[in-house]
Amino acid sequence: MLSILLLTAFSFAGLAQQNPSGKEWRETSKSDATHDTPYTEFAVAGKWVKWPQAEVSVRPSLILNCAPEVRFHGRGNLLQSYVVVGTALKINYVEPEEIHGTSYYPMVSVKYQLDGGKTKTENWAPGPEKNSVSIPENVVKELLRAHSLLIYANENEAGEVSMQFDIPDPAQVEAGCGVDLHKK
Repeated sequence: MLSILLLTAFSFAGLAQQNPSGKEWRETSKSDATHDTPYTEFAVAGKWVKWPQAEVSVRPSLILNCAPEVRFHGRGNLLQSYVVVGTALKINYVEPEEIHGTSYYPMVSVKYQLDGGKTKTENWAPGPEKNSVSIPENVVKELLRAHSLLIYANENEAGEVSMQFDIPDPAQVEAGCGVDLHKK
């Protein structure tokens, strides 16, 4: 019995040394049901700083979906990136910079902060279920260079929610999604 306990303890100690921070990207192979196109999902769970008023059954998640390697440059392509909040977000209708008719775009006002730095405010596109928000590619590059991300958004017909993400080492995502972190 003692030998089993010692073996188990050494196994857990070895795992802890491989990833001392305990945070890493969860990589899952998936397929688009409509087009039967394979892609890779990279995800990291966050934590609530200020909980939503609505009952939520999920933790906030940062998701990056990437196409498989492209033959020409041997790296994947970032398809989409978003934050799953798990509760309906407040949608604002924003007038586009160039007016071609009377169209307004649905947007979610988001504030975000990288590594405790200056808070930036932007409008990001809502996800199809209105409980997630798309992250622009230029922000993805910024957040992959950071160690922490704090996001604020308004819940529909309620107050502000905030969530924090500890950003794992970006090497796995950089290769799998073709995101070049060295270009600005």
